This record gives sequence, structure tokens and C-alpha cells, in this order.
Amino acid sequence: MENHSSTLAVPAPAIGNPGGLPTTLLTLFWSPSKAFRTLREKRWWFVPFLLCAATAILFAFATAHYRVEDFKQDIKSDPSYSSEEVGWRLVNIDAQTTAGVSTWQLTLATTAVAIQAAKLFGLALVVWLALQRYATKITYMALVSVCGFIFLIKIPEALLSGLLISLKGTTRVFIGPAALLPPDSFESPLFHVLNRLDIFSIWMAILLAIALPIVAELPRKKAAQIVAYLWIAWLLEGALFGNLVRIL
Repeated sequence: MENHSSTLAVPAPAIGNPGGLPTTLLTLFWSPSKAFRTLREKRWWFVPFLLCAATAILFAFATAHYRVEDFKQDIKSDPSYSSEEVGWRLVNIDAQTTAGVSTWQLTLATTAVAIQAAKLFGLALVVWLALQRYATKITYMALVSVCGFIFLIKIPEALLSGLLISLKGTTRVFIGPAALLPPDSFESPLFHVLNRLDIFSIWMAILLAIALPIVAELPRKKAAQIVAYLWIAWLLEGALFGNLVRIL
């Protein structure tokens, strides 16, 4: 009897999404491992970056009025300003946000895009440097692609934050445990640490821990350790310097 065991097909290695970029973008939210397997061969980062940048611009425009009103309130409540200083500062703010509305909006849009670019390329650089001691073959641009997909989590975060801002009438809304602290603690190290422990930041950290074993071929335990170290360093930076570096 002929033995067909030698002709049995060997299972092919798992691949990503054959549907292309749109499918991969959506898959990130319910099957991130599949999305990251696609990124082993693809360098899709520009479209995710554009989506995040557009979201940041819309968020800045939608919340600009509340941000200006909060700024005015800060000036009015600052005891170091005299009544004359308060008056001309408020007039100056109104002049910038009304008469020069086009310039002001252009500044908002440019700033939003620049911040998103700094976050994306900065996070990719930090992760790439952390991986250098493990002799992985992953390139910097591959990590930019991974981080670009991870930053898509910023879209639902912006939607929720925008909704809360519109309901409360102020930009001082916090998704994480920092919301439980009193207003007089907003500049404390504890506040800056707790403000980074929101569900979206944790979600992004988990996605990075899922991605590294796939795209950098690291053991899962080692990938989790790297993400944990980076996470702790980021929290410590928040305690020491406030929101000087706001990556996640």
C-alpha cells in the first residue's frame, strides 16, 4: 500500500489580513495579532498617521472654545495679576481668537499634526533603542508602522474625551483615576502619574506587548518585560516632569 505521508501538506505560516490596509486597520480592534502579522511584511504607517492627525485636528477645533474659556478662567483666578493685567490679557486672547481666526486655526492644526508626529516617531525610537540589546532584526520603520497602528486607539479616546468635554463645558476632564483627585492636586506628581493610567494608555501598552513577539520575534515574556520597563519609566517621567512628554 502506497504511503502518502511524505506528500502531506505542511501548514503554511500564519499570515495577516489578505484584504489589504482597510481590513488590517479594522482588525486591530478585534484581532490585533492578525493585524501585526500583516505588519511583518508591510510598512503601513502613513495612513494610520493621517487618521490620527486628522482626529487630533478635529479634536483641537471642537474643543478650542472650551480651552480658551479655561485659559481665561485661569487668568482671572491668578492672584499674581492685577486687574489691569487681567483686562489686557483677556482682550489679547479675544483678539487672537476672533479677528485672526484663520491664523489661529492654522496654528491649531499645525500644532496638532506636529504633536502627533513627535509622539509617533518618538515612541518608535524609544522602543527601537530598547530592542537593540536583544539583537532583533526589526527596523526602525517597521516599529513606526507598528506604533502608527497602535496610535489608532487615540481615535476612540478622542471621541470619548470630546464627549465629556462638551458635557462638562471644560477641558479639565480625566478618563483615568486622576479624576478622583481634588482640583488642588492637578499639578502634583501623583496626579500626573494617575492621569496616565487611563484605559486607553493601558490598551496601547498591551497592544505593544502583543506586537513585539510578532514583528521583532521576541519571546512573549521578554516583550512583556520590555513594555513594563518602558511603562514604569514613562510613569516616573510623569511624576518628575509632569506632562513634559505625553506619548500614550
